[in-house]
Amino acid sequence: MMIIDMHGHYYSKNLYPDWVPYGLDPLLKWTENPNIEIVVLSSLDVFERGMGENQKLLQICENNIKLWQWISIDPRIHYWWEKSPNLLKY
Repeated sequence: MMIIDMHGHYYSKNLYPDWVPYGLDPLLKWTENPNIEIVVLSSLDVFERGMGENQKLLQICENNIKLWQWISIDPRIHYWWEKSPNLLKY
């Protein structure tokens, strides 16, 4: 089986209603599936908690080869790349 698009959004508990799964556990469960080679993640917490949330997700992805990060950008933050230059190291 080939999966063409497998991605997830990482966010904290209070961003969506309680019945919506949150956090990394549901996304990490996808990595256990041998048919899934890569899970691309982005952090929706950026919009509520700031660009530092991208850094947290970067560290998580660096420790799991099946997780790849898609950086979330808050358009309200001008020149975000100057505040988070280490996110552009790859």
